[in-house]
Amino acid sequence: MIKRIWLGFCLLCYFGPLMAAPTVFMEAHLLNENGENTDSLTVKVGQRVTLAVDILTTTWFTRAPEIQPMTLRGAINLQSQQFGTNYSTNRQGTSYAVQRREITIFPQRAGQFITPSQVAKVWVAGESGERLAEQNVRSEPLVFQVEAISAEETQHEDVTSNLLVAEDLLISESFEPSLATLTEDRSLYTGDAIIRRVSLKAKGTLGMLIKPLAWQDIPGVGQQASRAEVSDRTNRGEFTGIRVETRSYVFEQDGEFILPAITVYWWDQTQQALSEVSLPQHTITVAQGGMLSAGDAVAISDENGLRNFLQPWMIIAVVALVALLLLSWVGLNLVRLLQRRYAIYRQGERYKRRVLLKACAHGDRDHIMRSFYGWFDHLAIKEQQSPLMQELQQAITDYYQIYYQLEPHQHKDRLTRLVQSIHAIPHREAQQHKRPWFSRRLPQRRMLADLNP
Repeated sequence: MIKRIWLGFCLLCYFGPLMAAPTVFMEAHLLNENGENTDSLTVKVGQRVTLAVDILTTTWFTRAPEIQPMTLRGAINLQSQQFGTNYSTNRQGTSYAVQRREITIFPQRAGQFITPSQVAKVWVAGESGERLAEQNVRSEPLVFQVEAISAEETQHEDVTSNLLVAEDLLISESFEPSLATLTEDRSLYTGDAIIRRVSLKAKGTLGMLIKPLAWQDIPGVGQQASRAEVSDRTNRGEFTGIRVETRSYVFEQDGEFILPAITVYWWDQTQQALSEVSLPQHTITVAQGGMLSAGDAVAISDENGLRNFLQPWMIIAVVALVALLLLSWVGLNLVRLLQRRYAIYRQGERYKRRVLLKACAHGDRDHIMRSFYGWFDHLAIKEQQSPLMQELQQAITDYYQIYYQLEPHQHKDRLTRLVQSIHAIPHREAQQHKRPWFSRRLPQRRMLADLNP
């Protein structure tokens, strides 16, 4: 008896956590046109097939499940909604939290398709509310059949089996300029062009699956096609494909032309029958020679007259602007050249001599002494050692000796002697006139003899 009790206790401890673990599993279903689950499904090539993937748990999801992308050869598949749909259900008295993901499939060939087993990562809560570790769940593969549209079903000679399959198809067109504005006062002439834009909107399919339009040739009219605009719209998982084609008609001759009607055949998947949408034909009258109305001729004449009037003035303005910029550049460089020449001149012996003579003329004793030292530094060594320079040094020495002893009117004679001695020294520029103006030798600093008495 004790052994049986002990065995039951061990089994309870071992299987107890397993019994308390929440139930998590995944199911896949094919949906019919009414959105209900179906075990067998047969569709036409290009018809939409919806694969619903349900993940169920007895607790709740702590994180959005992650489903691996599905790859199905011979078909275009994509997720119809960015987020899943959450709801709850009750099965045999047990409540489940469900998250559904819908995958849309557009088969592109006839035959049997097998949707692969779907694998998802799931995060759910335990029975006590704790967050459990990641779990992997898997669904069973499903099978559906795809049939091509047969000639017996279409019963039309011009219709091929490669039809657009949709729930609804709308067609519209527009012209530029509008056909309603083409009257006697405003008509088309030889060489003019008109743009025709045709728009197709198909419900329940993609824009890339809408077939290109068949444009017929028109004698005497050149045609130029623009790149088609293809787009898709999604509203609550419902697809609407849009394709817009644009064609330019260029009328190469005058006469009456008929823009042919456009007819598009498609397969109505709701009625499982062939349907068509069409645009009517249009008659266009083109006049000869490109004659203009009186108002247009006056407007063009005024425009040409204004252009002829402004053209020479624009040329003159451009030439004047270029000349102004050239003169500004020449003037700027000339000013810089003169500034450099003047800076070189101020550093030369001739300028220092003039400053010294001007100081002697004013009788400014302090200025005379400073100017003499500045001029003496710019003299060559041989000039500083010449007899004339010795006489000049004696004159400046005599002037310096009475600098603080006599009044300015009492040393006029010695100042005159100093000026004469300065004039006796020849100019360095006169001896170096063969040197180019841009070459300048920096003055060498020379120490004066001690002039203090």
